Amino acid sequence: MLQAAGRRAALGAVMLAALPGCTSVALHYPDGRVERRSRDEFAAYVERVFRYHNRVVDDLIVATVLYGDPAAEDTELQRAERTMVRACQPLNATVSARFEQRSVGLRTRLALPRTVPACEQATRHLDSLLPGM
Repeated sequence: MLQAAGRRAALGAVMLAALPGCTSVALHYPDGRVERRSRDEFAAYVERVFRYHNRVVDDLIVATVLYGDPAAEDTELQRAERTMVRACQPLNATVSARFEQRSVGLRTRLALPRTVPACEQATRHLDSLLPGM
């Protein structure tokens, strides 16, 4: 897990580097909805999704430790986890690269307005499956 200060700096760098010159960002949600946000609002949204995603991953780890391997018993949970990992990969890769002071490909940076809402949706779905365990 990234240290809190390092995580915040990495997230800030992601947002500043992701969309240079843009004053607003069009978020594209999986349901087809498009929402415009300022760069600052987008940065705050990305940070919120990243933190939420990390909390759900931590909850999944705890659930796995407490209840055994839930993925072996619950194919819906297993599918939800795989979907979340795929959906959140661009966000996690971008934050990790920035934290490690590596460059991120332009395609990945430009995809964030689509991939972050997808990550949020996939994370919410997995989170909804955890309380019933």
